Amino acid sequence: MAFHGISYDKASEICGLSLSTGYVWIRKWNKDGYEALIDKETRTGRPPRLSEANMIELQEILKGKSYWTTKEVVSEIKRHFDVDLSDDQVIKILRNKYKMLFSKPYPMDFRRPANAEEILENQLNLVLSLLKEKGIKEEEIALGFIDEARPQNTANTVKVWSFEKVRSIKNSTKFNTNTIGFYAIKGKSVSIFLTDSKAPSIAGFLDDIKRSNNTYKAIVAIIDIFSSHKSKIVIEVIEIMTIRICA
Repeated sequence: MAFHGISYDKASEICGLSLSTGYVWIRKWNKDGYEALIDKETRTGRPPRLSEANMIELQEILKGKSYWTTKEVVSEIKRHFDVDLSDDQVIKILRNKYKMLFSKPYPMDFRRPANAEEILENQLNLVLSLLKEKGIKEEEIALGFIDEARPQNTANTVKVWSFEKVRSIKNSTKFNTNTIGFYAIKGKSVSIFLTDSKAPSIAGFLDDIKRSNNTYKAIVAIIDIFSSHKSKIVIEVIEIMTIRICA
């Protein structure tokens, strides 16, 4: 109407608008034309959010993988439903709607057997039984883990979304370093710096463990399967010092 010469005041009155709203409409018309005056609720095109059916379908999609990053879920929603959601909107859906966990995956060495805990428990029980047969009581046995601190070539820094606690199978090969420790569950912990991780150095560290726990008649150490840890010289030292290894 204003386009045909009717004043803004009169045009606003005819349309049942206040004068200020009339001016808003005029500015929209001048900027973007007729499309700018259409109520957003009546516009067609891509839906602004996920429907309940979409939510159910998305949940099934997410269950198809062990874990997701927020960015991956945003991309999947865009690809599968053609809906643009912000990271914050997706986080609310994952946390509040699906009750998903948000944490760093627990790293697991790709060489680790599925029943590793069972194997360790059986070996530990066997060693303790053998020591008992030799007349060594449980309270006379020091127990702990031997481990070397070495940087990994794959960092574990990104938090991900999952329906259950996540474990990430990866190549956990580490670089050489010179830090090793005996972390005692019962007994005295020991940690030192070594010149290298070769068998003679490991054997020397066993002597440090023995001297630090000389009030015990036997020591049971749980250690990984790194080659120098099970070398001939290490095995010989173990036999001499009454140290038993569970690898």
